[in-house]
Amino acid sequence: MNPDEIPLPIAIPLIVILWATVIGMWIADGRERVRRMLEGFDDE
Repeated sequence: MNPDEIPLPIAIPLIVILWATVIGMWIADGRERVRRMLEGFDDE
């Protein structure tokens, strides 16, 4: 089955879930970085 033949009702949720996972990981990574920076400032 070619990717072009996948029906939209199936493809859209998969794309949304994929993006949600990527964005969630990116936000979690950003929060962790901010937390480390703030802890570093507190030590000084």
